[in-house]
Amino acid sequence: LVQRKDTGQYATMGGFVEVGESSAETVVRELKEEMNIDIELDELTLFGIYSDPKRDARRHTASIAYAVDVPEDIAGRAGDNAAKV
Repeated sequence: LVQRKDTGQYATMGGFVEVGESSAETVVRELKEEMNIDIELDELTLFGIYSDPKRDARRHTASIAYAVDVPEDIAGRAGDNAAKV
């Protein structure tokens, strides 16, 4: 979990896919940006895809969740949008 800088609330780490980027590449980039953790694409496991149009009242988005095992000796550090990890 990360604590968001803008609201102070805790949230799962995430972000939007950039043009030309796969969802898995987004996870690798966002882990680096938000938690300063480096991983490889082959370390990701697809967990689920959530796309019900009624899931979020603000707008219709799809969330793609991945799981990754981070070794115990690697500690995340707050990055660009995170106040605390």
